Amino acid sequence: AAATTRRAVENAGDVERFSEAQVARALESVERDEIAGLADPKVSLGGNYGVQMYRNARFMAGVTPIVRRYLVVKRRIARVRRKVKHVDREGYYDERTAMWDDEHEKAAKDIRKLFNKMGGLYNKLAQDWATRDGLLPQAWVDELKDSFEAMPERPWSVMKKEILLSLKEEDVTPIAPTKQGLERYFARVDEDALAAASIGQVHLATTHGGDRVVVKAIYPEIRRFLMADLINARRAAQQITTLLRLPVKGTVDAIMDEQVESFPRELDLRIEARHLRKQRLYQRRHGLDIAIPVVLEELSTSAVLTQ
Repeated sequence: AAATTRRAVENAGDVERFSEAQVARALESVERDEIAGLADPKVSLGGNYGVQMYRNARFMAGVTPIVRRYLVVKRRIARVRRKVKHVDREGYYDERTAMWDDEHEKAAKDIRKLFNKMGGLYNKLAQDWATRDGLLPQAWVDELKDSFEAMPERPWSVMKKEILLSLKEEDVTPIAPTKQGLERYFARVDEDALAAASIGQVHLATTHGGDRVVVKAIYPEIRRFLMADLINARRAAQQITTLLRLPVKGTVDAIMDEQVESFPRELDLRIEARHLRKQRLYQRRHGLDIAIPVVLEELSTSAVLTQ
């Protein structure tokens, strides 16, 4: 088992020993696969109609009160406009701004609580929205910036089961076939997470060859909930931007369309592994001294990345 793992580590780091011609051929092969559409195999996102309906109901229960409050504010502003706009235009605009700002502050806290409650993809969306200064109400942006803080880690019992299931389902050859459970692939995996993020977490591990590696694993429910969550988030963004008559509605819609396209790709760690290897090839070609993780493809899957 130790010899097998050692060969895996050596093979993963072989880019440093490539000649210039080998680097050129490897890059050509990668780019050819990308052009042909062979580089990013489709990953099953799982989920079913029942799961989607449950997520839809849970999300709408949280977002509907927010939308209703905005509608109330909108009607109040309309009444104020009819009464004072032609009498005190400046006073009307000041009062209108104050009313919207007050509701934005309340909504921001509720949106943050809702995203935290829903978890998974919504934490990822919160991080993305927190970077959209000028596109969304500033109160939302400021409140969601807290989403970059450390995420709570999942129990090891959950992650251990998910890592083992992914390795088995994608037919990863065990390094130590006589062992049981996760020890068939790793000599040891630290139970405490090294770090936790919005869609997964990482654990330090030791291979059967004695090398210390990092194992990144996607949370088990993320793929099951993905499509329902993306549809809900896009619908909510469209409703609120239409309701507020934001001048950047088209931009927000474009951002959500981009997320619907790009987020599923983030749930396939084989794509990340390919990009890491490609970057190491470019680094070798140009003689750059940059530390880039070495992927152990023999211990990686679409949901587990070992490096």
